[in-house]
Amino acid sequence: MGSWHHSKQQALETPCRRYRIAGQHALRLPLLPGERLSITSPDGEQGCDLLALDQDNQAVTASMGIALQPSAALTQRQLEQGNAAAKRLKARFDSWQIDTELLSQGGHIPGRQLPLEL
Repeated sequence: MGSWHHSKQQALETPCRRYRIAGQHALRLPLLPGERLSITSPDGEQGCDLLALDQDNQAVTASMGIALQPSAALTQRQLEQGNAAAKRLKARFDSWQIDTELLSQGGHIPGRQLPLEL
């Protein structure tokens, strides 16, 4: 895997990007120093699981300074189902070389707590 470390100047020059994550899917976002992440829920109902990793794929979610419900349990339960969506999600984590056991160090953000700026 390549390095995700970039200068603050590069972060300031990076345009705003928007993503919509479909249900039962995942997105990996490499963030530059100084970049911010805004998480929203159009209907205020849909929450999300969040797992923050450093450049060595070590969980750093707890150091983000936000209150999360413990563990990314929804994603963990989905992976345990063994259906097509679970297999697709597991393949995504495998392609990112992320051990799904790290999800226990992630967290859940309920829709009622969104929008959230990190």
